[in-house]
Amino acid sequence: MYAVTRTPKGMTQDGKQIVDTFILANSKPATLPTNGKDVEGLDENDVFAPFSMLYALPDTVYIANEDGAFTET
Repeated sequence: MYAVTRTPKGMTQDGKQIVDTFILANSKPATLPTNGKDVEGLDENDVFAPFSMLYALPDTVYIANEDGAFTET
């Protein structure tokens, strides 16, 4: 998985960076990321802003909900 874009949006109360991001993956991930740890171009202290996107080739799209957790559309 690779972060194509990364736009900081703020900080959580525990000091993590909230980022609006578009992630591209070459296949559907076995486990959806909950932070940037396993995403190239992100840091493990990055968490996802609502409406961040993860596009898994060839045709699966995930969008982060209000809690920053990805859900399949």
